[in-house]
Amino acid sequence: MYQHIIKARYSKVVRPHHCSMKKYKVGESQQYREIHSVLIDNIVDIAGIGPHSTFVDLGSGVGNVCRQISLKTGCRCYGVELLANPAQLARALSEQIHVFSYIWGYEHKGPVDLHHGDMRTNGTTMPAIKEVDVIYINNFKFEPSCVYIFPYLFYIYLTWT
Repeated sequence: MYQHIIKARYSKVVRPHHCSMKKYKVGESQQYREIHSVLIDNIVDIAGIGPHSTFVDLGSGVGNVCRQISLKTGCRCYGVELLANPAQLARALSEQIHVFSYIWGYEHKGPVDLHHGDMRTNGTTMPAIKEVDVIYINNFKFEPSCVYIFPYLFYIYLTWT
């Protein structure tokens, strides 16, 4: 059921804008890519994500990973996206999924916090990292200034757990 909700709302909200998100050249640090829903399900199963888990997506795009994991498991999800266009679509997609989950009577969902901004400076990434069970980073090529922060984020995670 949750996959149907995600696919239907994605087709309505994101698909019409898909070309505008693909305008970046291959190899650029801000190149937009998406992950297939079957792989997201595999991540959930392998990582053992459940209703009491916290999931963080760095470079969350339109928020479909957070939304799918939230609908499937009921866990708390946090995503941050640097680019304005995907972040704006994430808000619209999130609203649509929320409404259609209610209409279809699908109650198995956890809270999702999607933010637009730089994960290094937005003020909400570090608190989320301190609570995290799974950190997801799916970007073919982050710029070097972003890559350098990952060891720091993992250090914070390890010292707080």
